[in-house]
Amino acid sequence: ANGKANFSVRDRKSYMSCCSVRVQGFTKEIKQRLQKFGIELESIHHEVSNNQYEINFRYGDPLEIADKVTIIKQELKYWAERNDCFVSFMPKPFSNSAGSGMHINISVFQDGKNIFEVGENLQFFASGIMNHIKGISAVSCPTINSYKRLNAGRECPNKIVMSHNDRTALIRIPNASGMSTRLEVRSPDISANPYVTLALLIVAGVNGLINKEECTAVGRLPNTLSEALVELKNDDFLCDTFPTLTQNYLKIKLKEIEQFNTYITDFEINNYF
Repeated sequence: ANGKANFSVRDRKSYMSCCSVRVQGFTKEIKQRLQKFGIELESIHHEVSNNQYEINFRYGDPLEIADKVTIIKQELKYWAERNDCFVSFMPKPFSNSAGSGMHINISVFQDGKNIFEVGENLQFFASGIMNHIKGISAVSCPTINSYKRLNAGRECPNKIVMSHNDRTALIRIPNASGMSTRLEVRSPDISANPYVTLALLIVAGVNGLINKEECTAVGRLPNTLSEALVELKNDDFLCDTFPTLTQNYLKIKLKEIEQFNTYITDFEINNYF
Protein backbone atom coordinates (compact mmCIF):
# COMPACT_ATOMS: atom_id res chain seq x y z
CA ALA A 1 0.00 0.00 0.00
CA ASN A 2 1.23 3.49 -0.84
CA GLY A 3 1.66 5.54 2.30
CA LYS A 4 0.93 4.67 5.92
CA ALA A 5 -2.71 5.74 5.89
CA ASN A 6 -3.76 4.99 2.30
CA PHE A 7 -4.50 1.31 1.80
CA SER A 8 -6.62 1.60 -1.34
CA VAL A 9 -4.27 -0.67 -3.30
CA ARG A 10 -5.08 -4.22 -2.27
CA ASP A 11 -3.57 -7.56 -3.14
CA ARG A 12 -6.60 -9.81 -3.00
CA LYS A 13 -5.00 -13.17 -3.65
CA SER A 14 -5.96 -16.12 -1.44
CA TYR A 15 -4.13 -18.13 1.19
CA MET A 16 -1.01 -19.98 -0.05
CA SER A 17 -1.16 -18.28 -3.44
CA CYS A 18 2.04 -17.45 -5.24
CA CYS A 19 3.02 -13.81 -5.33
CA SER A 20 0.82 -11.63 -7.49
CA VAL A 21 2.30 -9.87 -10.51
CA ARG A 22 2.33 -6.53 -8.73
CA VAL A 23 4.64 -7.83 -5.98
CA GLN A 24 6.81 -10.25 -7.95
CA GLY A 25 9.37 -7.52 -8.53
CA PHE A 26 9.39 -6.87 -4.80
CA THR A 27 9.98 -10.50 -3.86
CA LYS A 28 12.72 -10.91 -6.47
CA GLU A 29 14.60 -7.88 -5.20
CA ILE A 30 14.16 -8.87 -1.56
CA LYS A 31 15.50 -12.39 -2.24
CA GLN A 32 18.54 -10.95 -4.01
CA ARG A 33 19.25 -8.47 -1.25
CA LEU A 34 18.90 -11.10 1.48
CA GLN A 35 21.22 -13.48 -0.34
CA LYS A 36 23.97 -10.89 0.19
CA PHE A 37 23.49 -11.45 3.92
CA GLY A 38 23.58 -15.23 3.49
CA ILE A 39 19.82 -15.56 4.00
CA GLU A 40 18.14 -18.04 1.69
CA LEU A 41 14.36 -17.76 1.71
CA GLU A 42 12.55 -21.09 1.45
CA SER A 43 9.20 -19.56 0.49
CA ILE A 44 7.10 -16.42 0.28
CA HIS A 45 3.37 -16.93 -0.02
CA HIS A 46 0.18 -14.97 0.40
CA GLU A 47 -1.67 -15.24 3.69
CA VAL A 48 -5.39 -14.92 4.36
CA SER A 49 -5.68 -11.12 4.46
CA ASN A 50 -5.16 -8.52 1.75
CA ASN A 51 -1.50 -7.55 1.28
CA GLN A 52 -0.42 -10.10 3.90
CA TYR A 53 2.53 -12.37 3.16
CA GLU A 54 4.43 -15.04 5.03
CA ILE A 55 8.20 -15.44 4.74
CA ASN A 56 9.94 -18.69 5.64
CA PHE A 57 13.67 -19.28 5.82
CA ARG A 58 16.00 -22.15 6.69
CA TYR A 59 16.57 -23.21 10.29
CA GLY A 60 19.72 -22.41 12.25
CA ASP A 61 21.02 -21.82 15.75
CA PRO A 62 19.07 -19.31 17.90
CA LEU A 63 21.44 -16.36 17.53
CA GLU A 64 21.61 -16.85 13.76
CA ILE A 65 17.81 -16.97 13.53
CA ALA A 66 17.39 -13.82 15.63
CA ASP A 67 19.90 -12.05 13.38
CA LYS A 68 18.00 -13.16 10.28
CA VAL A 69 14.66 -11.96 11.62
CA THR A 70 16.18 -8.55 12.40
CA ILE A 71 17.87 -8.25 9.00
CA ILE A 72 14.74 -9.30 7.10
CA LYS A 73 12.62 -6.70 8.90
CA GLN A 74 15.15 -3.95 8.21
CA GLU A 75 15.48 -4.92 4.55
CA LEU A 76 11.70 -4.92 4.08
CA LYS A 77 11.49 -1.45 5.61
CA TYR A 78 14.33 -0.26 3.41
CA TRP A 79 12.68 -1.59 0.25
CA ALA A 80 9.33 -0.05 1.20
CA GLU A 81 10.85 3.40 1.75
CA ARG A 82 12.64 3.24 -1.60
CA ASN A 83 9.44 2.33 -3.42
CA ASP A 84 7.03 4.77 -1.74
CA CYS A 85 5.34 1.93 0.11
CA PHE A 86 4.81 0.98 3.72
CA VAL A 87 5.42 -2.32 5.45
CA SER A 88 3.93 -3.01 8.87
CA PHE A 89 4.92 -5.54 11.52
CA MET A 90 1.96 -4.61 13.67
CA PRO A 91 0.37 -7.79 15.09
CA LYS A 92 -3.21 -6.69 14.41
CA PRO A 93 -3.23 -3.73 11.98
CA PHE A 94 -6.92 -3.95 11.01
CA SER A 95 -9.96 -4.96 13.04
CA ASN A 96 -11.51 -7.00 10.24
CA SER A 97 -8.33 -8.72 9.03
CA ALA A 98 -6.18 -11.54 10.31
CA GLY A 99 -3.25 -10.68 12.54
CA SER A 100 0.41 -11.42 11.86
CA GLY A 101 2.39 -13.83 14.00
CA MET A 102 5.96 -15.08 14.22
CA HIS A 103 5.68 -18.85 14.49
CA ILE A 104 8.85 -20.34 15.96
CA ASN A 105 9.86 -23.92 15.19
CA ILE A 106 12.22 -25.51 17.71
CA SER A 107 14.30 -28.70 17.66
CA VAL A 108 17.06 -29.68 20.07
CA PHE A 109 20.17 -31.49 18.85
CA GLN A 110 22.77 -33.33 20.89
CA ASP A 111 25.76 -35.13 19.36
CA GLY A 112 24.25 -34.63 15.93
CA LYS A 113 20.93 -36.24 16.87
CA ASN A 114 17.52 -34.64 17.26
CA ILE A 115 16.54 -35.56 20.80
CA PHE A 116 12.90 -34.80 20.03
CA GLU A 117 12.78 -38.12 18.16
CA VAL A 118 12.26 -39.48 21.67
CA GLY A 119 8.70 -38.33 22.23
CA GLU A 120 8.99 -37.72 25.96
CA ASN A 121 11.83 -35.25 25.41
CA LEU A 122 9.60 -33.15 23.16
CA GLN A 123 6.81 -33.40 25.74
CA PHE A 124 9.05 -32.25 28.61
CA PHE A 125 10.44 -29.35 26.57
CA ALA A 126 6.94 -28.27 25.51
CA SER A 127 5.71 -28.52 29.12
CA GLY A 128 8.51 -26.21 30.24
CA ILE A 129 7.38 -23.61 27.71
CA MET A 130 3.70 -23.99 28.56
CA ASN A 131 4.38 -23.69 32.29
CA HIS A 132 5.99 -20.27 31.79
CA ILE A 133 4.27 -19.00 28.65
CA LYS A 134 2.02 -16.55 30.48
CA GLY A 135 5.06 -14.64 31.70
CA ILE A 136 6.95 -15.13 28.44
CA SER A 137 3.98 -13.60 26.61
CA ALA A 138 4.89 -10.20 28.03
CA VAL A 139 7.98 -10.39 25.79
CA SER A 140 6.82 -12.59 22.90
CA CYS A 141 3.61 -10.53 22.54
CA PRO A 142 5.05 -7.22 23.73
CA THR A 143 2.53 -4.57 22.71
CA ILE A 144 -0.98 -3.58 23.66
CA ASN A 145 -1.95 -4.38 20.08
CA SER A 146 -0.53 -7.91 20.37
CA TYR A 147 -3.52 -9.03 22.41
CA LYS A 148 -5.97 -7.81 19.77
CA ARG A 149 -4.47 -10.56 17.59
CA LEU A 150 -4.57 -13.23 20.29
CA ASN A 151 -8.21 -12.50 21.14
CA ALA A 152 -9.53 -12.27 17.59
CA GLY A 153 -10.50 -15.93 17.01
CA ARG A 154 -9.77 -17.53 13.62
CA GLU A 155 -6.76 -19.72 14.41
CA CYS A 156 -5.50 -17.40 17.13
CA PRO A 157 -3.09 -19.37 19.32
CA ASN A 158 -4.35 -18.49 22.78
CA LYS A 159 -5.00 -21.91 24.39
CA ILE A 160 -2.22 -23.35 26.54
CA VAL A 161 -2.32 -26.80 24.97
CA MET A 162 -0.27 -28.85 22.54
CA SER A 163 -1.88 -30.27 19.43
CA HIS A 164 -1.15 -31.72 16.01
CA ASN A 165 -4.02 -30.03 14.20
CA ASP A 166 -5.62 -27.37 16.42
CA ARG A 167 -4.26 -24.03 15.20
CA THR A 168 -5.66 -22.22 18.23
CA ALA A 169 -3.22 -24.24 20.35
CA LEU A 170 -0.14 -22.57 21.78
CA ILE A 171 2.11 -25.39 20.54
CA ARG A 172 1.56 -27.35 17.35
CA ILE A 173 3.46 -30.51 16.45
CA PRO A 174 4.04 -30.47 12.67
CA ASN A 175 3.67 -33.67 10.70
CA ALA A 176 7.39 -34.43 10.58
CA SER A 177 9.66 -37.22 11.80
CA GLY A 178 13.30 -38.14 12.24
CA MET A 179 15.71 -35.22 12.16
CA SER A 180 12.84 -32.87 11.25
CA THR A 181 10.86 -33.58 14.43
CA ARG A 182 10.04 -30.25 16.05
CA LEU A 183 7.48 -28.19 17.89
CA GLU A 184 6.00 -24.91 16.72
CA VAL A 185 5.28 -22.12 19.19
CA ARG A 186 2.49 -20.10 17.60
CA SER A 187 1.80 -17.24 20.00
CA PRO A 188 4.78 -14.88 19.43
CA ASP A 189 4.26 -12.01 17.01
CA ILE A 190 6.58 -10.11 14.73
CA SER A 191 6.74 -7.04 17.00
CA ALA A 192 8.70 -9.12 19.54
CA ASN A 193 12.44 -8.87 20.10
CA PRO A 194 13.60 -12.18 18.58
CA TYR A 195 16.74 -12.41 20.73
CA VAL A 196 14.93 -12.13 24.06
CA THR A 197 11.94 -14.18 22.92
CA LEU A 198 14.10 -17.09 21.81
CA ALA A 199 16.17 -16.91 25.00
CA LEU A 200 13.08 -17.14 27.20
CA LEU A 201 11.51 -19.98 25.22
CA ILE A 202 14.73 -21.99 25.19
CA VAL A 203 15.46 -21.52 28.89
CA ALA A 204 11.91 -22.50 29.83
CA GLY A 205 11.98 -25.52 27.51
CA VAL A 206 15.39 -26.75 28.68
CA ASN A 207 14.27 -26.36 32.29
CA GLY A 208 11.27 -28.53 31.53
CA LEU A 209 13.49 -31.08 29.82
CA ILE A 210 16.02 -31.27 32.64
CA ASN A 211 13.37 -31.54 35.35
CA LYS A 212 11.07 -33.80 33.28
CA GLU A 213 8.20 -31.41 33.85
CA GLU A 214 4.57 -32.14 33.23
CA CYS A 215 2.39 -29.29 32.03
CA THR A 216 0.65 -27.68 34.99
CA ALA A 217 -0.54 -24.55 33.18
CA VAL A 218 -4.22 -24.36 32.29
CA GLY A 219 -6.53 -22.07 30.38
CA ARG A 220 -5.35 -19.52 27.89
CA LEU A 221 -2.85 -16.76 27.43
CA PRO A 222 -3.29 -13.36 29.11
CA ASN A 223 -5.99 -11.15 27.62
CA THR A 224 -3.95 -7.95 27.81
CA LEU A 225 -0.37 -6.76 28.07
CA SER A 226 -1.11 -5.65 31.64
CA GLU A 227 -2.07 -9.21 32.59
CA ALA A 228 1.03 -10.58 30.88
CA LEU A 229 3.29 -8.20 32.82
CA VAL A 230 1.74 -9.36 36.10
CA GLU A 231 2.41 -12.96 35.05
CA LEU A 232 6.03 -12.11 34.24
CA LYS A 233 6.50 -10.34 37.56
CA ASN A 234 5.10 -13.36 39.41
CA ASP A 235 7.18 -15.92 37.50
CA ASP A 236 10.06 -16.50 39.92
CA PHE A 237 11.94 -18.75 37.52
CA LEU A 238 12.06 -16.18 34.71
CA CYS A 239 12.79 -13.27 37.06
CA ASP A 240 15.58 -15.16 38.84
CA THR A 241 17.10 -16.32 35.54
CA PHE A 242 16.99 -12.86 33.91
CA PRO A 243 16.83 -10.42 36.87
CA THR A 244 18.12 -7.25 35.21
CA LEU A 245 16.20 -7.86 31.99
CA THR A 246 12.87 -8.50 33.67
CA GLN A 247 13.17 -5.60 36.11
CA ASN A 248 13.98 -3.08 33.39
CA TYR A 249 11.46 -4.52 30.96
CA LEU A 250 8.65 -4.32 33.49
CA LYS A 251 9.43 -0.65 34.19
CA ILE A 252 9.45 0.27 30.50
CA LYS A 253 6.26 -1.59 29.65
CA LEU A 254 4.31 -0.37 32.67
CA LYS A 255 5.19 3.19 31.60
CA GLU A 256 3.95 2.39 28.08
CA ILE A 257 0.59 1.19 29.44
CA GLU A 258 0.36 4.29 31.64
CA GLN A 259 0.85 6.48 28.58
CA PHE A 260 -1.71 4.54 26.55
CA ASN A 261 -4.31 4.85 29.31
CA THR A 262 -4.24 8.63 28.92
CA TYR A 263 -4.73 8.47 25.14
CA ILE A 264 -8.21 9.06 23.70
CA THR A 265 -9.00 6.47 21.04
CA ASP A 266 -11.31 6.66 18.02
CA PHE A 267 -13.54 4.11 19.73
CA GLU A 268 -14.12 6.49 22.63
CA ILE A 269 -14.81 9.43 20.33
CA ASN A 270 -17.25 7.39 18.23
CA ASN A 271 -19.12 5.94 21.19
CA TYR A 272 -18.94 8.46 24.02
CA PHE A 273 -18.44 11.93 22.53
